[in-house]
Amino acid sequence: MARVKEIIATRLTEPERILFIMYTDCGSLRLLARRLGLSHTTLNAEIRRIRQIILAEYNKTASK
Repeated sequence: MARVKEIIATRLTEPERILFIMYTDCGSLRLLARRLGLSHTTLNAEIRRIRQIILAEYNKTASK
């Protein structure tokens, strides 16, 4: 878990961090999209992209 927190803190931009934290706090993609005034498909694409960044970085550090 500490590795994931480090990746989020160091590898993501500030807007990506904020969006990802809001997503995890909200628990609902559709609810968060509604609150932000976005389409849920647009938000889903961004969250998926952020998750891919986190997973790629995690896999890089895990293989070392």
